[in-house]
Amino acid sequence: MKASGHKTMSMFLRYNMVSEEDVAGMKWKGEMQWKDSARSTLEALGLDPKKVLEFLLHEDEGNSLKQG
Repeated sequence: MKASGHKTMSMFLRYNMVSEEDVAGMKWKGEMQWKDSARSTLEALGLDPKKVLEFLLHEDEGNSLKQG
């Protein structure tokens, strides 16, 4: 209901014609806003978001997080 904007269950059930595959492929607006906010914050701190992600995924304490 959140994604489609229906406020009542009866209207949602009447017009819900979305498959499980459609739901799995949706990009949620909140998720994208969070990613944009995180990227902006990291860049404002002088960090390269890709390097930070790589560092977190690999837990490699030898990586330098500063850009450049």
